[in-house]
Amino acid sequence: MTGIDFSPMMIDKAKRAAAEYSVQAEFLVGDIEAVEIPEEGFDTVVSTQSLCAYSDPLRVLHRMSRWCADTGRILLYEHGKSNVAGVTWLLDLLDPIQLRTVGCHLNRDILGLMSQSPLRVEHYESHLLGMVHVIWARPTRESMPLPNPTI
Repeated sequence: MTGIDFSPMMIDKAKRAAAEYSVQAEFLVGDIEAVEIPEEGFDTVVSTQSLCAYSDPLRVLHRMSRWCADTGRILLYEHGKSNVAGVTWLLDLLDPIQLRTVGCHLNRDILGLMSQSPLRVEHYESHLLGMVHVIWARPTRESMPLPNPTI
């Protein structure tokens, strides 16, 4: 198991939890948008509540597909745009404040990102007025080039 986060404090918390539950793990402090990970280096890639904060979430999804073994899974638990019009309106209204104060977008179109990514969705669930997305996906080895980073 390998855990990666840009926050040293979160890595310290993860190390303590791993020790408490006797989990063998390696922890790296790094930016997932820039860290170098070998292709097909993991059986499973898990990302929770993070697509909201990446500057280029589509590029990260492409990278996840490359990091995951052909027979592996990519498991996502994300928040974002709702399928309820009134909730989406509120998320759009609050997004600039959330971005400035917390550093993440409330209204990322998670399903739209998935449809543009090289991931093949096998299971999808929507919760909490359509704002919480649970996705089980598989990597693909399509000949899609990795998108250029947005500036």
